[in-house]
Amino acid sequence: MLSIINFKTGDHRRRDALSPFVIVLPLIIAIFLAVVTTGFLTGDNLANLVPQATPLLILSLGLMFPVLTGGIDISNGALVSVVAAIMVSSSSQALGIGAGLCVALLTGLINGIGVTVFRVHPIVMTLGMMIIFTGAAPLILPDAAGQVQTFLAPLVRSTIFGFPVAIFWAGAAIFLAWGVIARSSFGLRVYAVGANDEAVWLSGINSRKLVIACYVISSLSAMIAAMFIFGRVGSSTANIGDPLILNSITAVAIGGVLLSGGVGSVAGVVCGVAALTFINNGMNHLSVDPFLQRVITGIILLGAIAFQKREDIGV
Repeated sequence: MLSIINFKTGDHRRRDALSPFVIVLPLIIAIFLAVVTTGFLTGDNLANLVPQATPLLILSLGLMFPVLTGGIDISNGALVSVVAAIMVSSSSQALGIGAGLCVALLTGLINGIGVTVFRVHPIVMTLGMMIIFTGAAPLILPDAAGQVQTFLAPLVRSTIFGFPVAIFWAGAAIFLAWGVIARSSFGLRVYAVGANDEAVWLSGINSRKLVIACYVISSLSAMIAAMFIFGRVGSSTANIGDPLILNSITAVAIGGVLLSGGVGSVAGVVCGVAALTFINNGMNHLSVDPFLQRVITGIILLGAIAFQKREDIGV
């Protein structure tokens, strides 16, 4: 029984750790950018914000699952690059999507089995996979691909009732992640593993299978993010997913998901993605050097982690 670790389904305060600061941070950033830039509040820019944020949102929601168990997945961005390269270079789109799905599933299984069965540290395990994918993507797609006609384009670029269809991708991702993590026994056990893995094991729950499933979810989110990017851009490069590696971890940390596991929420991840999207968009409007943008993102990540204290959260 999960009561062995005093972890009740209704105890949302300890699990979510959704502070007022996390909620209002995107609003504060948006107001600041509206004051210091001239293009942030334009209609074109606001219309592009959701399509820009959607791949990061999908990837970050998937990353949340292994992080809640006390793990991490830093291979997800490189996996996006590999899956996108496979879809672009395949002889048929159906074959490319099928092959990409197989790669994503296999990656999640390998990461999960490596972490649980062979007891490899999650950072080391997923770093190894990231290095493999970083080398594999240029082999699959040596040069930048030209524009490719894809059936995914209207599913990503079109509008419905005047709203970009990306809103529905984002909404579906949020709803599915929330339903699994907040309204299912699987989600409750994910929190429990992150809070006290040994107690979960003693209660008779196979935590290995659960952790493996979380890594599979993370890899599948990379697959979906790659599909969205491919449909939106109609092309790919061997490193198209590289920015998502740092950004997804940063968004999860900003959103209050404890990187040591057991605490976090879908709402927090959404706020973290919104805040980081506003920051990146604002830096583009301010013509900040791309390399300096990565430095700033790294500083934000370090700052978010520095404030993650268990005693403040109550775990």
